[in-house]
Amino acid sequence: MIIKKIVLENFKNFEGRHSFNFDNINLIKGKNGSGKSTLIRIAPAFCIYGYSDVPLEKLPTRGKSKSCRVEVHFDDCIIAREYPTKIYIQEVNYPPMIFANNRVAQEWLNSKFQNVDYFRKFRMIDLQQGINILEEGKTSLRKTLCSFNEDMFNKIRKNLQIKKKEREIYNRDNLNIDTIHFPSEKRLHAIQIGLLNLSEEVYSIEKELSEEQRNLTNLISNRMRLQSQKEGFTNQKIQLLKNSACPTCNRRTNKDIKLKILNDFNKNISEINDKIISFIDKIDNQKEEVYYFKSYKEKILKRKDRISEIRYKLETIVKQKDYKWVTKDVEVIKQAIKELDNFSSYYITEWIKILEPIMNDILSKIGFQITFDIDNKGDIDINLIKDGKEYNYKDLSSGQKLITSIAFQLSLLLESNKEGFIIADEGFSNLDTENLKLILELFKNLPFQLLCVIHRLEDIPDGVYVINCGGD
Repeated sequence: MIIKKIVLENFKNFEGRHSFNFDNINLIKGKNGSGKSTLIRIAPAFCIYGYSDVPLEKLPTRGKSKSCRVEVHFDDCIIAREYPTKIYIQEVNYPPMIFANNRVAQEWLNSKFQNVDYFRKFRMIDLQQGINILEEGKTSLRKTLCSFNEDMFNKIRKNLQIKKKEREIYNRDNLNIDTIHFPSEKRLHAIQIGLLNLSEEVYSIEKELSEEQRNLTNLISNRMRLQSQKEGFTNQKIQLLKNSACPTCNRRTNKDIKLKILNDFNKNISEINDKIISFIDKIDNQKEEVYYFKSYKEKILKRKDRISEIRYKLETIVKQKDYKWVTKDVEVIKQAIKELDNFSSYYITEWIKILEPIMNDILSKIGFQITFDIDNKGDIDINLIKDGKEYNYKDLSSGQKLITSIAFQLSLLLESNKEGFIIADEGFSNLDTENLKLILELFKNLPFQLLCVIHRLEDIPDGVYVINCGGD
């Protein structure tokens, strides 16, 4: 996975279209704000993973464009990503790949390049954005070593978990055998048909109950409406008795008219009372209907629950032939899972023995040698030998620590048959010229490509390709 070219189009401070070619060892130079980090770190991370440490809407050139595009040309494929999100992938000598959606395309990219954490941990050398493996602590170091074979461990663990679940389900020791019910599959089928019929009956009752409840609600609503009308007439009658004015037009009325109006009020109130009494009777009857259907539904549900319990017992007995495991078999699988977790410690110890000579082969180019000391508890101690003197990792200078970490990182990749690009944005910013040249020497004759930002290095070694990043 060697990067041959990166093309930026309206991406951050790169307005318009800009193309950059790369060699094996690449030094990116330029003033602050010229886009060095954008070119070698931000652009590849966005293109491969759709990842950015700022909101994606801020990636297009500010005030110039609402969209952007990044292309990364590898030795075996071309990947392009646009914002708003669109992914383009084409393998060399093949037509563009077609995916159902961007999620499926991203899954393909992850299968080829791993995830973002892998990118930061094994493809970057950076004080802030990257992850220094040796600086993470002993626990994280162990996890990192395991992560290289995580797929293998996870596959074994997943298979064991499947077997464990199967043995727990079909454990004869957990069977509650009911000898009262004969284990007949025909009887079980008849019960299942009966349960379906009961379910249909419950559904029918619920429909009837819903209709009766709706009728009850309508009756209560009509009674309340009549009650409101009655209260209105009653209030008008009281007002007429207190005053001589008509409650409707507010004109003064004589005795005969007043008497006639009172009679009309009394008549209306009487008629409404009769209707209310009628509705009260209807409501009482309707409540009885609702109660009947509720009781009937509850009765059917209880019956259904009893039959369901019988069905469960019959199913358990009928399926007894599948219960070929016992509790001891479950415990064996649990112990195997536990032993797998314990095996990782042994695996790490043995793998470090393999990594040590690979690291020393890399470090020998610059006169360094490394040793790993592992105690009975599995704690790892790192020592570096330079000019016949031994130094503990904790006592190394920042430059020596970085060199050691890079060698460790490269040895992990080499041992796993992985190669390709390594990015150093601010990883080398604090190095002096001597240590910087040592690191450049490390990458010579190794199957890795280095893309790094350089702030100060006037004497450029042979075989180093320099990119002057002006951002225009």
